[in-house]
Amino acid sequence: MTLKYCNQCGRELSATDSGNAFVVTCPTCGQKNTEVPASPVSATPVPPLSKEKFLGMQITNLPGTELPVMTREAIEAGHPKVNREIAGNSVAYRIRSWGVFGWIWLTFISVHAYFMFRGFNQGTVYINHKLVAHPEISHYFYAICFYAIFFLVGFAMATGRWRILLEESRVSARWRCFPGAGWTWELPIGKEVRASLEYRGASTNHRPQRAVVVKSQGQEIYFGSFWDEDVKRFIAAAIHDYYGVGVDDLSEKTTD
Repeated sequence: MTLKYCNQCGRELSATDSGNAFVVTCPTCGQKNTEVPASPVSATPVPPLSKEKFLGMQITNLPGTELPVMTREAIEAGHPKVNREIAGNSVAYRIRSWGVFGWIWLTFISVHAYFMFRGFNQGTVYINHKLVAHPEISHYFYAICFYAIFFLVGFAMATGRWRILLEESRVSARWRCFPGAGWTWELPIGKEVRASLEYRGASTNHRPQRAVVVKSQGQEIYFGSFWDEDVKRFIAAAIHDYYGVGVDDLSEKTTD
């Protein structure tokens, strides 16, 4: 049995995988190889398919690790999209989401709700394939509860707030969609702290989005995948500056 190699993913193929002697279909990626390359001379192992390619995301170059370099003067000057608060030895950075998709979501839900309630008043709404010509109070109540969930999600995406708190003993990232409602990530701080921009699984329209990753004592937290790129770089550089990692040290690490 003569083994071939797929033009698309590089996996080994068997000539018997296809009924046509001139067309070999790869059982892994489905590529039809009409010109099958010869087997390589060296027995170099073929790397497995990446998770992103396997899922059909078509990501060719995943963004790698980046250690943002920024002078202390630039950090002290601040960022127009970030508010900084200093309390003793602690520094807090506040970022507002203002997601465009959130406002599009709210607009769509508002229009949909308008036509739904208008249909209730005119008696033209179908529920479970039945015309509700004379809606009752319960119909309005259930509709309000239904739309309330989608409005809450939209407001969370559009007006969510972040608070990154840097302290001597810990780093915390708090996201609040409403007062008192949200999530908080905390990381105890050891002797060495490293903040970088790395890929952690988030994507937008099949485009990978890097997150701000903070590591210390063998643990890590990550956040801000959907922030603007300049905000990510500023926050990562500010974390480095707060915990005493010099710009010269960062420059040496980025050349690795």
